[in-house]
Amino acid sequence: MRDVVILGSGCAGWTAALYLARANLKPLVLTGAQTGGLLTTTSVVENYPGFPKGVDGTTLMVQMMEQAQKFGAEVEFGVVADEVLFGRPAHRIRAGNRTIETRALIVSTGAGHRHLGVPGEKELETKGVTYCATCDGALPMFRDQPVVVVGGGGIEGLSGASQGRVTGLEDHGGAGFGKSKDSACLEFGGGECGGGEGG
Repeated sequence: MRDVVILGSGCAGWTAALYLARANLKPLVLTGAQTGGLLTTTSVVENYPGFPKGVDGTTLMVQMMEQAQKFGAEVEFGVVADEVLFGRPAHRIRAGNRTIETRALIVSTGAGHRHLGVPGEKELETKGVTYCATCDGALPMFRDQPVVVVGGGGIEGLSGASQGRVTGLEDHGGAGFGKSKDSACLEFGGGECGGGEGG
C-alpha cells in the first residue's frame, strides 16, 4: 500500500509531489493523459512568479517534475485513473488492469477547455483563439488589440478587467450568448456596472 498517490501533473500535482517527497512520503504521481496538464499547451507563461522574462509552459512543468523527482517522487506517465473508490483504511484507484491502494489521495486533475464548436475555432487555436483571458490577454500578440471574451456568469469581465479593452459575451443558459453587462461597462469605459455606480 502507498502512503500517498497524486492524480494529475499540473502545477498543483507537482507542488504536492515536491512537498510530500521532501517529507519522505515517496508520493506516486499518475500524470494522466496529458503530462504537465494544460500549461504544456502554453508557449509563454508571463504570470508565474520567479520568471520575469516568462517561461515556456512545458519547460516549467518539466522543471517542476524534475524537482519533485529529485526528492523521491515516483512518476507513472500516461496513467489515467479509470475509477477511484474512496474508503478506509485505503482508497483504491483502478488504472487499466491494476488497482493501486493508498492511505491518502490528492486529486489535482485540473480542468479542460470548454469549446464553443463554432467554425474556425479549432483551426485558429493558438493563432488568436485561446482559452484563458487572464493568461493570454496580455500576451504580446494581443497587446493593444480589442479582445472578445466568451464565458459565463460574469467571469469574463473579471478575467479581462486588467486588459481594459474587453467585449464580453455571456452564456445565458439555454438562451444562447448575449453581451455581458459587466463587460459592456469595461468596453465603453464606465456607467453602471453590476448594479453599482461607476463600475
